[in-house]
Amino acid sequence: MLAVNLVTGPGHRTMQSATRRILLASFAEVRTVKSPAAMNEVLVAGQIAAPASRLRRCRTLFAEAADRAHWGKIMVRRLPSAA
Repeated sequence: MLAVNLVTGPGHRTMQSATRRILLASFAEVRTVKSPAAMNEVLVAGQIAAPASRLRRCRTLFAEAADRAHWGKIMVRRLPSAA
């Protein structure tokens, strides 16, 4: 399993696209993990990458309501394969 944290936004799209292409060509599955409030994207690659439902279960582990609310906004999506 590999996780890569990328900066998003203007000027970073070329690196983001290249990294996605490389991971999709090298791993069976790649998921993107984003928060609407952040300027980054985490790509998680491996044989199997956990779906969003696995992250949602962790929401209750945060003591602060603000942290739970932020965690609930995280978006996870499987990227289409390179094939």
